[in-house]
Amino acid sequence: MGKNQEHALSKELLPMMMKLRREIHHHPELGLSNPNTQRLISEALPGDFGSIRLGRGQTTWLTFTLRSEREGPNILLRADTDALPIDENKSTAHSSQIDGVMHACGHDLHTSMAVGAAHVLCSTRNEWDGSITVLFQPGEEGFFGAEHCLADGAIELSLFDAVFALHVDPKLLSGHFAVKSGELLAGSDTFMITVNGIGGHASEPHLGRDPIAVACEIALALQIMVTRTVDPFKPAVITVSKIEGGSTRNVMPSSAQLIGTIRSFSQSNKELMRTSLQRVADGICSAHDVSCQVSFTRGYSPTINDPRLTDLVTKTTSELFGHSRIETLATARMGSEDFSTYLGSVPGVMTMIGCRKPETSLEVAAPLHSDQFDPDENAMADGAAFLASVASMNLRTLHE
Repeated sequence: MGKNQEHALSKELLPMMMKLRREIHHHPELGLSNPNTQRLISEALPGDFGSIRLGRGQTTWLTFTLRSEREGPNILLRADTDALPIDENKSTAHSSQIDGVMHACGHDLHTSMAVGAAHVLCSTRNEWDGSITVLFQPGEEGFFGAEHCLADGAIELSLFDAVFALHVDPKLLSGHFAVKSGELLAGSDTFMITVNGIGGHASEPHLGRDPIAVACEIALALQIMVTRTVDPFKPAVITVSKIEGGSTRNVMPSSAQLIGTIRSFSQSNKELMRTSLQRVADGICSAHDVSCQVSFTRGYSPTINDPRLTDLVTKTTSELFGHSRIETLATARMGSEDFSTYLGSVPGVMTMIGCRKPETSLEVAAPLHSDQFDPDENAMADGAAFLASVASMNLRTLHE
């Protein structure tokens, strides 16, 4: 079966993928426990042709493995299944029915495309040697789902020769692809700064020590710190995303908190920003005669694509869709992904697939994590064909 036939089969599977995606979108689930999503995936997979394993504990992973009759390399495809704590602000027949929960990062599309790819690979299983495992992983959105899946025995990572994943991009035209060798996504850590002052009446701030004013000064100083501390040719971002303090209009609180993220592509930059953040917070607090505690929580590592496999992905995509449908990203992005967990042990590639509707301009397309995220479902036919072709092509190449 040639690549054109794989693409044709993916198009035939589009109604199935759309139905699955809408069912998952209709009933989104957070975190590590996605039992309804796991059930929908299991029912949609071609179980007669491959083996299905289910995580039955607190982490509801699912694996689907296809093996040829001949020995060969082992390829891993990964799709994430969890949603985000967002109220959907868009009304369709399949809008989220769960208050405060929405698939706003495209994991419902990722899952449906991976199911479609499994069906395509069943049709081509006599044309490659080895095995292909599709891992459906919960808990990507900050829950370290990859680590939980590995600890739970979902897969033995050392057995795989390569790993691949797709991520939707609502700013990229539907059905187009974007790749980048090396650094693709940043690593991310979380910080929390608690400023301890002296509370009092809002009319007499001179009798206390205002922690909110100090917290605001820290938030601004951190931005200057990045521009004057970090090499501008080594991207780094500090974002204060939450400031919390006080309970009412006329009471000066005794404490305030700042919470945010540190993002970079290297451990040295991460350590530099941690040390600098601590110094800035301590210095500003000392200047205002208050104290602070600073804590850090480890996040995901940078997503670094394997150069050789990136070239192979580019070649396969060009052959499947034509050169005009694939572009090379000029710069990395500061978002983070726990797909990096797999890349820490196995070479692999994450590729972006566009899901912006042709009638929607780039300027108004809702971004990822938006309550109005509105992807083009037709992109799933291209995504399923891509995953199937990349997996089977890598089996053939690695087996040579």
